[in-house]
Amino acid sequence: MTPNGHPQGCRLRKGRCSIAGQAYLLTSTTCRRRPVFADQALGRVVMEAIDHHGARGQTMNFAYVVMPDHFHWLLALGEGVTLVKIMASVKGYSSRTIKKLAREYFAEGTL
Repeated sequence: MTPNGHPQGCRLRKGRCSIAGQAYLLTSTTCRRRPVFADQALGRVVMEAIDHHGARGQTMNFAYVVMPDHFHWLLALGEGVTLVKIMASVKGYSSRTIKKLAREYFAEGTL
């Protein structure tokens, strides 16, 4: 944490630029590092989001791994996309889909 109580991630992003063809290693964690992706169906949601961007040519996916509370993704950016947009898309889609699945599980009484 920085002195004002904010996570240090903002300092890591300072000066970051998005360059087409450049390789990046991205990591993202779940909220409060909850092991959400320990459920294979929920981990697959992140994989589908990553694969979606590769199929559209927005990224060239070299490798990724989904762990119980985070994921790592090695990629190269395509033309016209930024790290911010790609990560916002993957995280937004994953979050919405996982929340929807969780509501369905609870409604069916399977969780």
